[in-house]
Amino acid sequence: MERKDSWLIINKVLPDKTKYRCCFCTIGPSALICSALICILSSAIALYSSKVWILDLATLFIPQYVVIQLIFLISLIYGFKKVTSVNRAILIFLTIGGLAINFKQIAPFYTENLTRTASATFPKKMSGTSVKNLSITILNLWSINPYPQRAINYLKRRNSDIIILIEVNKKWNTHLQKLSSYEHKIIDEREGNFGMAVFSKLEILSKTIHKVTKKQIPLIECNLKLSPSTTINLIAAHPTPPKHLTYFKLRTKYLKFLTHLIKKRTKVNPNYKSNLVVAGDLNTTPWSPYFKEILSNNDLVDSATSIKGGGVIFTWPAVMPLLLVPFDHCLTSKDIVIKERTQGPFVWSDHYPLEITLGTN
Repeated sequence: MERKDSWLIINKVLPDKTKYRCCFCTIGPSALICSALICILSSAIALYSSKVWILDLATLFIPQYVVIQLIFLISLIYGFKKVTSVNRAILIFLTIGGLAINFKQIAPFYTENLTRTASATFPKKMSGTSVKNLSITILNLWSINPYPQRAINYLKRRNSDIIILIEVNKKWNTHLQKLSSYEHKIIDEREGNFGMAVFSKLEILSKTIHKVTKKQIPLIECNLKLSPSTTINLIAAHPTPPKHLTYFKLRTKYLKFLTHLIKKRTKVNPNYKSNLVVAGDLNTTPWSPYFKEILSNNDLVDSATSIKGGGVIFTWPAVMPLLLVPFDHCLTSKDIVIKERTQGPFVWSDHYPLEITLGTN
């Protein structure tokens, strides 16, 4: 079909006389106004969302709201000639309000620089690994990944001290045996999307695989040896995605169990949280009230805001760039310093890897 013919069809489908080209699509003013108003409403809901499933979903796409609102604001200033001055002023006011709400949520990821003192017990180096720069990779392998060798090759190149792997099934467990440099392993293989594994170059002193909720979803807890006198506590988590109400409730129970577990361990050992790392595919964004509760209730820090300019790292869905959200996280105690935090390459999974480097000042 010729380009001219396509444009004629678009004019018939979208009756608005004024058209605005944006990237690869053509948007009518009415459609843009509706989209922007929906984003403004969603922004307000996201900021003050209660613990209701539908409202919590509004917290998923905060960065996308910002992009749409910016496009709308520019269109209001330079376009929409037939909009009256009063209506234009109202729309500009609402859009700026929506942007202010969203920038308040996003700003800490680009401006905050938490001043934290590294734990005095963190050794500078030890045999077999560098604790001064302890590297962690979090990767949801995707149970139906069509090219598993791509992920294996990446993990070999990355050569992290600790690897947290999600969606480990029988097929993946076979491929993971190729990671021969990892002497210490915890594997909970299961069909479906909730198998997990932790591969470590550090000695695993203790390990527990908790089965959470009625679906018996695993949560891996382990204690790793950093030096003869120092250990680090690691919790690898992967709750259900909130794609419907049942899974939303299961995710809530899973995250409550996580908080309960940390409090229980801290009650027995007050130093438990001093060298604590909680990482994995948490199936929630940092703007969700549930995510914020994990931080506040457990005295943890989101690694995304611990280094200046760290920014939001989008990890899912890797195959749909416009809908990318930050679902994979690394939370740490305040005594641990984040040296680096980056997005890994595409490995034919529906998640991008999350790469973190911990260390001392």
